[in-house]
Amino acid sequence: MPKLKAAEDALLVLDKGSISEIKAMSNPPQAVKLTLQAMCLLIDPNPKEKMKNEKTFKMETDWWAAAGRNLANPKLLNDLVNFNK
Repeated sequence: MPKLKAAEDALLVLDKGSISEIKAMSNPPQAVKLTLQAMCLLIDPNPKEKMKNEKTFKMETDWWAAAGRNLANPKLLNDLVNFNK
């Protein structure tokens, strides 16, 4: 539970500037991508954004594009803060 509380507290310090900074990244660190993928799974588990994997040639979810769409939502901060309530 302490980690959950720490995560909830971290959400409270996010602001529009932080989200804009993340959106401006063209190739974010893997930790950022993984965090945004988790956010997408919570908000929109079946995004429509797809891309072809260059190794397997299969269509896969483009989590970075899906995250960009979710980050453009002006209600995102409110939705995340109130997710468990």
